[in-house]
Amino acid sequence: MDRATQKLLILAHLMLEGPATTWELMTKYHIGRVASRVFDLRKDGYPIQTTMIHSRDEDGTPVQYALYSLPQEG
Repeated sequence: MDRATQKLLILAHLMLEGPATTWELMTKYHIGRVASRVFDLRKDGYPIQTTMIHSRDEDGTPVQYALYSLPQEG
């Protein structure tokens, strides 16, 4: 899948379905370099926000992941 298609899939998801984690976008759309495509979208002028989520896995090990979103219009 080319970069343009990956960008469109991410943008459509954020616009229609709301915030998504890197893992969600990777597994749902088979995009391996989500952060790179988000970077490309930002260069194209889309105000994608990143929130870093700090949590723990089932073993108690700290994990960190990105949650991408578009600002709410209103």
